[in-house]
Amino acid sequence: MRANTAPTIDNVLDTWKSDSSEWPPVTRNFYERGGNTESALRVIFEHARDADEYAGDGTLIEMFADHIESLPKCRNDHEFGFVALHCGIGEL
Repeated sequence: MRANTAPTIDNVLDTWKSDSSEWPPVTRNFYERGGNTESALRVIFEHARDADEYAGDGTLIEMFADHIESLPKCRNDHEFGFVALHCGIGEL
């Protein structure tokens, strides 16, 4: 995200491969022991959806309202399935 690219499976893998010395050891261990980017991204998308104010229990907005309200609004802010598909993650 800091590189202004979507967290697609390919982009995450490319970043990890090109700069893996900068990643925490737990990330290296995750990949070396058979973890994959799709499963990691799936957990992130599912957690975000489950904490969303409309699709989930609203805990995200309760905890980070000031930060969230200061961000620009996007048409896809609450479309977790749509965004996940564009990042290479099948059905959420």
